[in-house]
Amino acid sequence: MNSDYLLNKNRLATASTVEEISSNKKSQRVTLDYVPPVDDAPQRGRKPLAGRGSNCPKSNKSLLALVPKWHLALTVNESPNLWFYVPYSPDVIKSAELTLWDEEQNKISEIVYSIQNTPGIAQINVPEKLLEVDKRYKVSFSITCYKQDDGIETTNILPVVETWLKRVDLDNNLASQVKTATPREKYTLYAANGIWYEALTELIELKESQNNDEQVTKDWQDLLNQSEVNLPELISEPIVSCCTAK
Repeated sequence: MNSDYLLNKNRLATASTVEEISSNKKSQRVTLDYVPPVDDAPQRGRKPLAGRGSNCPKSNKSLLALVPKWHLALTVNESPNLWFYVPYSPDVIKSAELTLWDEEQNKISEIVYSIQNTPGIAQINVPEKLLEVDKRYKVSFSITCYKQDDGIETTNILPVVETWLKRVDLDNNLASQVKTATPREKYTLYAANGIWYEALTELIELKESQNNDEQVTKDWQDLLNQSEVNLPELISEPIVSCCTAK
């Protein structure tokens, strides 16, 4: 075989490798920085309301919605993945319920789920394609726990968390960048543009598939530690496959 051909082939391979390494290093240098949208959430809350009783047992951590502290949680999906921390074990939980309202307080969806593998951070998928662009929705997530009272089982739907989300469109430039991005670049792009649920979902999926990756682990810590998010108590909590719509 022609020696010039082999030499050129090796040079091309080396150039490709250098380019790949350079691209990977550039990706690693990108900082995960969640930039919240201008709009605040109409209702600021991601924990159960204080002072309301519950049949669920006491726990060190409360039921939590994984959303920004003050701002609207944005999504680009008409059927997004929502995330909640469930602190109770499955043996005390009868069911969970996700309810969606529009801005006029009309109930548009109510879904009951069976729970397993908790405590941990759980994904709740909105199974129906309900969300319209540029509209805000109230999300209610509640837990029904068993209670034994004189041998008779009773239930209580508390605790419950209520948050707000909004569906938006990606502009053409961002959509083009996301289309060609690496998995890490995707969630950094979403976060930099305030797209909360896709940033969180992409990061969690990469974290689960590459749980020994130091950069991804750092990204997870950085996101939950950011002042706009402020959920450091969930950094060490497991991601669980928990919830099946009934």
